[in-house]
Amino acid sequence: WSAPVNFMSAGTPAASCTGSEPRLSRGDNGNFIALVSNCRLAGAPTPLAPEIYRYNISGSSWTRITTAPAATTSNYSPSIDAATSANAGRYIYFISDGNYFNVFGDTAPEIYRYDVGTSTLRQLTSSSAGNGYITVRQAADGTGALFAYEFFNGSSGQFEDGTGSYNGSVVTLKLGAAMDLSLGIDAGKKAIHASDYRGKVVVLTFWASWCGYCLKELPVLENLQRKVGSEQIAVVAINTDRDHDKYRTMRRRMKDFQLTLTADGKKEGIAEAYGVSGLPHMVLVDKQGQVAYIHIGYSEDALPRFVYEINLLLEQAAETPVAANN
Repeated sequence: WSAPVNFMSAGTPAASCTGSEPRLSRGDNGNFIALVSNCRLAGAPTPLAPEIYRYNISGSSWTRITTAPAATTSNYSPSIDAATSANAGRYIYFISDGNYFNVFGDTAPEIYRYDVGTSTLRQLTSSSAGNGYITVRQAADGTGALFAYEFFNGSSGQFEDGTGSYNGSVVTLKLGAAMDLSLGIDAGKKAIHASDYRGKVVVLTFWASWCGYCLKELPVLENLQRKVGSEQIAVVAINTDRDHDKYRTMRRRMKDFQLTLTADGKKEGIAEAYGVSGLPHMVLVDKQGQVAYIHIGYSEDALPRFVYEINLLLEQAAETPVAANN
């Protein structure tokens, strides 16, 4: 480990500089950091509200991404790409209610993308009053085009999660994204792919040894798969521990489990691709391989909802629903 670096000391005024929500780039071995700060780390004028910045570690330089139009503006949830070579650290996604393009009546938090390479800011979404985006995370494929989001629907009072893509001019937001990514390496050192489970309902859950709820959840999901039958449903539990020894220890404890245990290795970037920013995180996939439901940061109280959603997916597949007991 290198000695800690106080990046905030470069700001104005340095004595009161704070930073939050740091996000480290991945594909270039972590050379860039995106964060929120209340100080002037680059550019003018002095910030009216916390701004989004990018720091180039090797070049010791700051890039200012936003200039808030008012003191009440909220800029948050920065996400930096995982590209390599010339595109490393190029794309920054974030959420803001700053209405940077003066869209009439738009006061909701929206998703933006900044291209450092061309110094271009784009507003990717447009929401009606009472709605808004909560978080955004871009995929780890280095294209800067794919992202996951959480959205608050003011009409229903529900939080909705989904994926999106931006090709430079058109934005597509949808829950029904195809689950076409690698799902890691199983205990037999076999690469697991989403296509392996076509024709089944898939419960994809991310977990770690330190996540207490995750460890409680895995036996429940194991029982679910046994009860419904592996010919109808597949549970894939992807471990995100950085220390692979911890994963192997936990895997030995679950040696009798029939669900599929895999690990998100250093180069796979599976968690990033699915927008995982915290645990627990669950993705429910239908028989056609389309993402049907995404759940983030839930508790045991959410179990009845999971059972209801799984029943819907099983019914769509013309199969027998599962009971709500565990």
